[in-house]
Amino acid sequence: MELKVAFLAVEAAPFAKVGGLGDVAGALPAALVRQGVAVTQLLPRYGQIDLTALDATLIASDIQISVGPETHAFAVWRVERDGVHLLLLDAPSLFGEAQVYIDLRDRVRFTAFCRAVPAALAAAGFDANVLHANDWHTALAVLEADPALARVLTIHNLAHQGITDIDYAETLGIAVGELLEVERHQFPGKINLLARAIAAAEQVTTVSPRYAREVLTPEFGAGLETVLQRRTADLTGILNGIDTERFDPASDPDLAATYTADDLAAKAANKAALQRELGLPVEAERPLLGMVSRLDGQKGFDLVTSVVPALVERGVQVAVLGTGLPEYHALAQELVARYPEQVSVTLAFDATKAQHIYGGADMFLMPSRFEPCGLGQMVAMRYGTVPVVRETGGLADTVHELGVDANGFRFVEYTPQALLAAIDRALATWGEPGRQRWQALQRNGMRADLTWDGAARQYRDVYERALAQRPQSSAAAVAEQRA
Repeated sequence: MELKVAFLAVEAAPFAKVGGLGDVAGALPAALVRQGVAVTQLLPRYGQIDLTALDATLIASDIQISVGPETHAFAVWRVERDGVHLLLLDAPSLFGEAQVYIDLRDRVRFTAFCRAVPAALAAAGFDANVLHANDWHTALAVLEADPALARVLTIHNLAHQGITDIDYAETLGIAVGELLEVERHQFPGKINLLARAIAAAEQVTTVSPRYAREVLTPEFGAGLETVLQRRTADLTGILNGIDTERFDPASDPDLAATYTADDLAAKAANKAALQRELGLPVEAERPLLGMVSRLDGQKGFDLVTSVVPALVERGVQVAVLGTGLPEYHALAQELVARYPEQVSVTLAFDATKAQHIYGGADMFLMPSRFEPCGLGQMVAMRYGTVPVVRETGGLADTVHELGVDANGFRFVEYTPQALLAAIDRALATWGEPGRQRWQALQRNGMRADLTWDGAARQYRDVYERALAQRPQSSAAAVAEQRA
């Protein structure tokens, strides 16, 4: 049977991207097409998406969608991209702003989006047999799907679950029905859209093998570990990839000089250019640590701020790019004021400067408290910038400190001491005469298979398993969760 997948996500690069979900939704559909899967992707049309520049074709103009007492009109635009049929669902009253997420309105916005999906697919003439939903924003599409569809749910970050007051859910027209056990015990007076979709989908995936194991534990399960434990037979961890054509130090136009794993010499020019750009002393023999990240507790920025004074004592330069919580902005600015010759912080999202850090830093910090997959460490590896990471989620799947495929440094305990010890091991290796071991780490990272093709093959297998399960009602699985 031909696989015909309706792929739903509320962000997708390059059209509208906030985080890793956007990267996945921007790359995976095209990789699936290369594996022989027919894919129609559905995305809200946000205000910043230029339909003229995309040469979009209008295929439906007045789809009426009810969300409780309100009715919203959708138009549907089709864009052909890399073999993927992209449908942009256009409702200016809901998605006319450039923001992807507007917390107070997201229940209404994403409920409407999910309910517009069947009409949009019909307008496009796409007879899907698999519905692939991503995160809680599209969980309702799993719950309200046509029974003929095999349903796959990918969890990108279990911390966000779509928890909704029962009264409000009923106002939106969401069928509350009998509560799940986890809702009764952990979310009184509320429903949990992600938990319900986990119980209902034929197959559930996470974005790395390690994260698929971690979510079964209280430490990482975010309260849903018992729901997931009952789905272990249908739970698969599939490691994300990156766009290795876009992230290629041999051709990246944003670099001061291009280089390859076979000839790393020009990486030094990128380090010097980055030091100049950041106003740091241009010193080749001073180690430079980079970090491109949200500045919050999940990403380990509290650990980083704790160890910066010790790094300064060791003569290290630190370059941070990102935005996040105001308290971390203040801490970062304090550190710059104290150590202007060794610490640079850019409180912004700047894609070009990110490339400069990936290409110019010696090491890349990613000390996350938890990390479902992580893309930063893979981009850094691609650029020969050796990652220092916490051993969690996709970081543990991609970064190895020991063995013939060693490509970075890891630590386990979430403490400043453990992070500093890992950085010290990296600094000791970087400082060895001739740097032969260091260059081996760089080359291993640069030559690793980080493409989407392997992931797409695994998703194809998941779709086929979901289709095989389709004739059997998933009601038994849902009933078990509600017992």
